[in-house]
Amino acid sequence: MSTLYVDTITEKTAGNGVQIPGHVVQVQQVVTTAGQTSSSQTALVDVTGATLTITPSSASNKILVMYDLGAYSNNGSTYPIPYYAITRGTTVLHAQSGWYFDARSTGTVFGQTLIRIGMHFLDSPSTTSATTYKLQYKSASGGSGHPTLGVEEGAVFTLMEIAQ
Repeated sequence: MSTLYVDTITEKTAGNGVQIPGHVVQVQQVVTTAGQTSSSQTALVDVTGATLTITPSSASNKILVMYDLGAYSNNGSTYPIPYYAITRGTTVLHAQSGWYFDARSTGTVFGQTLIRIGMHFLDSPSTTSATTYKLQYKSASGGSGHPTLGVEEGAVFTLMEIAQ
């Protein structure tokens, strides 16, 4: 067995890059600060500012998509169940329904429910073209009294290209 010692690795041909399987090639991140709400029960709504575009350096590389946000529901006699989704273009890659909480006592609603929610998804876009990812949401179930749900004080949305 041989050992190789180096101080610097420089790519031989410009633009090819030096990629070691499993290592992060590039990172894109946005931190939004504004909260928002929606009462949509059918169409996915973009989380404002949580859209990122990444251009993979190799079609075999993967994109690790991550988000973290404060989710809430309020303003109804029955709270809606939020549904958060990671999309690539118009394709839902991965989605998760949130939680259900009903804070009624003899028909009276007590304020809002707030919880931290996050998701990770490893995507294989199989392209070297610019690819856009979004964080979106809607209500997964009804609720009554014009329920609203949304993002409390923004979100952290991150993309990492992983060499294969």
